[in-house]
Amino acid sequence: MAGISSKNYILYLVLVFFIPCFSNAEIGIEKVEEGFDVKGSPRVVHFNKSDYKGDLQFWCMAEDESGILYFGNNDGVVIYDGSSWCVVKLPNGSTVRSLLYSSDGKLYVGGVKEIGRLEQDEFGTYKYVSLNNYLRVEDRDFGDVWQIIEVEDQIVFRTFGLIIALSGKKTVTLPASQRFGRISVIEDRLYVVDDWGLKRLTLATFEFENIVPASTYEGHEVSGVLPGRKAGEIMLFTKPGNSYFVNPEKKTISFFKNHLPNFSSDQIFCALKSSKDTYYLGTINSYLLSFEFDGFQLEGSTMISGMQDKTVLGLDETNDGNIWAMLNKGIDCIEIASPVSVLFEGATVLDVRSFKDSLYLATNQGVYMTRLSKDSPIISTSDFKIVDGLEAQAWSLGKYEEKLIVSHDKGVFVLGEKGYYHVEGTNGIWKVIPFKGQEHLYLASAYDGIYILEYTEEEKFVIRNKVEGFEVSSRDIIQLGTSNVFWICESYSGVYKIRIDKELRRISSLEHFTTKNGLPSTFGVNAFPYKGNILFLSRKGIYTFDENTQQFVLYTKLADILDKRAYLRQIFSDNDTTWIADDELGVGYFDEKSGDAVESDLFASLRGSYSKSMELIVPLGNQKVLVGTTDGLYLFDLAVSPPTLEESMVFTQVSYRNEDDSLVYCPLASSKSAPYKFPQQTSSLVFQFASPGLAGNSEKQFSVKLGLADENWSEWSSAPSKEYSHLKAGFYAFKVKSRSIFGGETEEAVYYFEILPEWYQTKGAMGAFVLLVLVGIGLSVILVKRKLKITRKEERERRRLVELELQQMKLEKENELITKDKKQLEEVVINKSKELANYTVLLVGKRELLASMNEELKELKALAKNEKTREKIRLLAKKINTNLQDEKYLHVFDTNFERVHKAFFDDLKATYPSLTQKELRLCGFVKMNLTNKEIAAILNISVRGVETARYRLRKRLDLDHEVNMVEFLEQFSSSGLHEKSNEQE
Repeated sequence: MAGISSKNYILYLVLVFFIPCFSNAEIGIEKVEEGFDVKGSPRVVHFNKSDYKGDLQFWCMAEDESGILYFGNNDGVVIYDGSSWCVVKLPNGSTVRSLLYSSDGKLYVGGVKEIGRLEQDEFGTYKYVSLNNYLRVEDRDFGDVWQIIEVEDQIVFRTFGLIIALSGKKTVTLPASQRFGRISVIEDRLYVVDDWGLKRLTLATFEFENIVPASTYEGHEVSGVLPGRKAGEIMLFTKPGNSYFVNPEKKTISFFKNHLPNFSSDQIFCALKSSKDTYYLGTINSYLLSFEFDGFQLEGSTMISGMQDKTVLGLDETNDGNIWAMLNKGIDCIEIASPVSVLFEGATVLDVRSFKDSLYLATNQGVYMTRLSKDSPIISTSDFKIVDGLEAQAWSLGKYEEKLIVSHDKGVFVLGEKGYYHVEGTNGIWKVIPFKGQEHLYLASAYDGIYILEYTEEEKFVIRNKVEGFEVSSRDIIQLGTSNVFWICESYSGVYKIRIDKELRRISSLEHFTTKNGLPSTFGVNAFPYKGNILFLSRKGIYTFDENTQQFVLYTKLADILDKRAYLRQIFSDNDTTWIADDELGVGYFDEKSGDAVESDLFASLRGSYSKSMELIVPLGNQKVLVGTTDGLYLFDLAVSPPTLEESMVFTQVSYRNEDDSLVYCPLASSKSAPYKFPQQTSSLVFQFASPGLAGNSEKQFSVKLGLADENWSEWSSAPSKEYSHLKAGFYAFKVKSRSIFGGETEEAVYYFEILPEWYQTKGAMGAFVLLVLVGIGLSVILVKRKLKITRKEERERRRLVELELQQMKLEKENELITKDKKQLEEVVINKSKELANYTVLLVGKRELLASMNEELKELKALAKNEKTREKIRLLAKKINTNLQDEKYLHVFDTNFERVHKAFFDDLKATYPSLTQKELRLCGFVKMNLTNKEIAAILNISVRGVETARYRLRKRLDLDHEVNMVEFLEQFSSSGLHEKSNEQE
């Protein structure tokens, strides 16, 4: 959070997963005895061959004003911009053992028989430019250049046999009487070490002034000439490990101390005094030594281990205050400026406790310990030793009855002045806490419930009894005041409230709370005391328990502030701060006057390294805090402010693919007034960038924004590049910024560019288009006038044609209506024909029935014996016969058939006007496709009679024998002969 004051750097957040119970009972200053100023070793970031892709051996380093780092390597100059590495080889392929970034912004390089500069072109490509041509021919065979310094506006190169002073394009050389062993600039004066001893050299006259002879420091080879403790004092270091104070004005020297063990074959190879007045000594076989003075007294001395190689060939300090060590195998960055240091690495640290001038750690590998010393407060991993017998999982530590209590997978162990012992009967103990209100009694939270521990008069801890009636794992347990009531959270089943009886032997009451009592879930609920309340943390908020309603309710004082965070798993207060825990590390101030604030950026370097079950946070009360992770134990010094990041974003490469899919590199410099112009066919535009000021930081993030394309800054990402495809034409400003793991953002870097439009979208093309339009308008006016006369005549003719077309359309419309009516009439005819056919079928059936009944009555009359019966049968047969002879139904048929098939009869009568009514009726039956039998039944004649009638009809119609009468009659209708006759007319 930007704008937070320095005191708020103590805001941070520790990840505690499921059951974070070890930091809620006893935290902070109680865990480390007062009077001890615990310090850790600085973290070391390693860079190896897989990173820089060069030779293993490094010699020197330089940093330019933007923070880009240059390393002297056996393969040449290795360049690191904080994101990517590259190697520039010298023409002769020699080793580079010296580099200097001068005040005029030039990087000077010293190789074997080579002096030169490293330059970067507008596209970001580095090249080496030799300066050997500035030397006389006889001076060019000078061997290795071991040092380059700047003094008196001149660049000075040192070889064993020659000093070369470069000013502009002019060089002056000074040969050694035997050998130049070291040069150094102290208080703007040039000091030279040769076989005689320490001298001062004035470049204006090239005259030496002797300071102290080599005999005063036993003639040993000098590995460092550095500023001393005060102005006007020099510290001189020799390879065997001795250091001396030199007064150059009085030309005196005094021995200070030997920094290497007696009779050691080790050597000091290089030395450095940092901006914070700490001295660093690079050794051949002992990593890196450091010491500093408190006034004139040696304050402390330590060895910085944890490096990837013991041999240090070069040392340098970058602008951010970190120390870089050039090694025989690789490069290491010692994060001196980082607020985090390392106390212990190599195991998961779950608890820490000081006891009897020692520091103890509970880890997944066992219990580790180291001695604490007020004179030597710095602690490193090598100082810790595992306690024999306490190997395997140790969960927590407690200090009771002047004893150290270890809660272990194997049970409870008690450490005292005479060693330690195992409390018999204990196994699988999470932690031991005092039983408030019960003197010398303690609760042991076990895998299978709760045990009562007692400290006896014999000054021993023993199990008094197990509390019966509760077999649940009791890692998260809180006592309500001094009562016998406890809250217990179990990871999966929910929350329990138990009461232990007065004898402390069994559970007298037990309440189990689940979602029915207001909990959002029974999974992963944790309980913590907080400012007089007990808070229950869940995946969906912070709750308290309402005794009146017996329900869990949201804790509104913090819910609105903290519910926006991830799953909160821990909360407790320490003085004015509130420690909270979700997926990161941080703490918050909640103040009505100054507002609420939560900070976690300072601890981002440990993100993702916390234990997934029990993390550790121990505020020490002096702006320091201990944090346990799966990797070890770390110390944060909150007095160390995050580094100020300014002007440390650079573009390292800008490229695009053209219409031929070829990669084109672009200049790195652009401005708003002179943007780089990309063609319209740019298919893939890639920006590569780096934050050199964060080069030593292994965890850095970038955020980008592109004008016209992006409304907001992107999410933070570790990717040092951004690609855009097929941007539309327009003016753009690509912006990028970065941040470190300790918070703070760099100033943004901006690249202005323009995507050119297509040729037809340019201003010239648009002007040409406008001109063409104007010319076209003029020509159009002329042509319109010329054609107007022709058009008028054509218009009159067109109007006449239109009127004719309208008449034709009217006729066509009327024809359409006629056709439509005709279709409707035909449909009606079809329906009526169907009805008539059905009627005819019913009529035939009726007459056949009557004929059948008449025949049966005749048979019945012959069988009847009674005259009266025969008479009745006769009368009935007479009625049936009369009905069969009745032709009224034929008139009904003729009427309906003519109505339905009017066009048929009209055509038939018109063609054959001499046809009788009976012949017309027979034509109708034939058209209906009735059989001779059906026609005989309707006419009440024999089938033979029907055949005879049809024969006569064929004669009348003048039909040949092979002509089908049905097909012939089908042509007589409104759609048949009637239409043909109309066509003929």
